[in-house]
Amino acid sequence: MPEELDFETFALRRGAALSDRPTPIPTPRALARVPNRTRKQTEKRLAADLADWQARRDRALAEYDALVAAGLIVPPDRISRLRRAAAGHPDNEATQAARRVLAKMGLEIGGG
Repeated sequence: MPEELDFETFALRRGAALSDRPTPIPTPRALARVPNRTRKQTEKRLAADLADWQARRDRALAEYDALVAAGLIVPPDRISRLRRAAAGHPDNEATQAARRVLAKMGLEIGGG
């Protein structure tokens, strides 16, 4: 049976999730106190890290699309995404909204 998996979870397993993105280049004000040579080295290193992360993310997306096409992974449908959101903490606005949508559709949070 194919595994239901969204792209972000798949990318997280491949080390290419949005949370793995390198730190952006510091603001010009923060860099104003840094010598030019250090600033250029920092910008160059961060640009290379970002390019590497983007390449990993592109490879993960291509692999995800291939696995979806092969039928080994199934992207979650709207109902399963809503149920996953509705299972969150009751104080969370996204949880409350998902529960309202499911109730309006006449579906229960946990199943059926």
